[in-house]
Amino acid sequence: MVNPKQVVTIMVAIAVLLAIPVRADYFNVIESYRSTDPTNDYGQAIDIDSQGNLVLAGFNHHTPGDWDIYLSQYSDQLQHKWTVQDTACPCGKPA
Repeated sequence: MVNPKQVVTIMVAIAVLLAIPVRADYFNVIESYRSTDPTNDYGQAIDIDSQGNLVLAGFNHHTPGDWDIYLSQYSDQLQHKWTVQDTACPCGKPA
């Protein structure tokens, strides 16, 4: 007979293993962006929301459109919707 605790443990382990590559890809994208402009302060807070979207908050520099253009280069590759939240933008809207 199968032990319910073992089933739960296995399911959690599989979920964690499936999530690792996605998170790694997101963080690699951010590090790649940082390396192209070492003077910037982008992405002070990086996380993935409950829908699996990348969330970047707390930009100190904001040029409308730059993030949309940059992130769209990766959205097809990673097949995830990007969400960019800019808490420092005077317009108060997501980038």
